[in-house]
Amino acid sequence: MRVFAILAICLVLPMPVVAQPAEKPSLREKYPEEYRASWKDGKATDLSPFGPDAAECVTFEADGLRIKLPTTYPRQRPGTGVITDFGVQGDFEITLGFELLEEFKTRATGNPTLLKLVVAPVFTPKPDVWQRTNQNRAWLARETTSGKKDAQFVAVLTRWSNEPLPKDKFGNEDFSGIEKEIKHPAPAASKKGRLRLVRQGPELLFFAGEDDGDFTLLAREEFGAKDLKDVRILASTGWMGTALEVRVTDFSIRADKLLKSTTSGGGFADVAPDEEPPRPFNWRLPALAGAVALALTLWVVIVVRKRRAASRAADEETKETSEIDKEESRTPSTILFNCPNCDKRLRVKAQHAGKKLKCPDCGKISALPESAKTEENA
Repeated sequence: MRVFAILAICLVLPMPVVAQPAEKPSLREKYPEEYRASWKDGKATDLSPFGPDAAECVTFEADGLRIKLPTTYPRQRPGTGVITDFGVQGDFEITLGFELLEEFKTRATGNPTLLKLVVAPVFTPKPDVWQRTNQNRAWLARETTSGKKDAQFVAVLTRWSNEPLPKDKFGNEDFSGIEKEIKHPAPAASKKGRLRLVRQGPELLFFAGEDDGDFTLLAREEFGAKDLKDVRILASTGWMGTALEVRVTDFSIRADKLLKSTTSGGGFADVAPDEEPPRPFNWRLPALAGAVALALTLWVVIVVRKRRAASRAADEETKETSEIDKEESRTPSTILFNCPNCDKRLRVKAQHAGKKLKCPDCGKISALPESAKTEENA
């Protein structure tokens, strides 16, 4: 089993094709803009604590940035350190000086312990495309082991493919080939050293040097020229029981342009031509759609209420007509009365009520009453 204590420079960017390292290239000597960290006052301009437990693990001291990770973290640490509030555009040269103070104190584990300098691109995830937070990354590390293997520098690139994923015989997507990691190791002996990443055009070059000696080219890869969102110095341990303490003695960036943040969320005033800036939210269309939807809802409510009122009126009219018809059906067609002269029981049509009528029995004429007993009441 081995334990690692790693000082890393990590870049997260889209990376096309691999280009193997060749002889030492000719490097630029001058850059238009430069940043050099200063932490003499107990803080560093343009650097902020970042990651789990950063407030407890990160301190700015007169002799450098100290990151101390204890053994008590309950799992693999994703990264604790600092982050810049600016990005980088075009060619750059990033240099980091370090000194390992406590290389490891661990139980047996095969997981790496890292101190990274991370650079992330200005990137908006595409819809319906699976993304990972660490895809298309590159980092340069100083690695220390607790086993038989010697300490070493390691240059690593991870390439990510967004091509349609192949499927296995069960129809499940196969992710085994979507991520490819390329490593370039080199021996390291001293606990002090320097790491440097240089981008010239789309090519990224990895350099490392021990103590204050010259830099040695470890690898060169085709990397891409998109803007960097920020720069991070992060330390992470392999698992609980692993400790790492390192001091960053100097940290500088020289570049074509440093992109100053305009918001706390990391937005930039300048964006590279191949990066489309996020479009501002257009509230007019949702507002119009909401107004139309409200108008349609009100119209439907009004129509439904009118139809219900008309239906109720029709029902009332039908009920009233029915009552009239029932009343008329109950009205008798004949009436019964007794002749006032001979007391003869007579039956006449109801339409003759109140008229004079000759009694067929006694022959006398008498007036019919206005109302009389109906045949039903009789």
